[in-house]
Amino acid sequence: MAAPRSLRTQELIVTAQSRIDGTDGLPGEGFTPETMRQSLFADHSRAAGLALTSTVTACRNTPSGRSWWTATWST
Repeated sequence: MAAPRSLRTQELIVTAQSRIDGTDGLPGEGFTPETMRQSLFADHSRAAGLALTSTVTACRNTPSGRSWWTATWST
């Protein structure tokens, strides 16, 4: 049984696939020293990407920016 892939490994796979597919927004095709540099030093977070949709939805559904937690526990 294989161990689950870490977020770092997942990010590497997503980044490489985006470059291969040409969907990463970088010019040209394939890997060059420059696209490798840009991909390697890009500020991406797999954890943030996975949480983005749920976080935006939660924020949009919170009236006036007040969360249940804040409304319940504020003094």
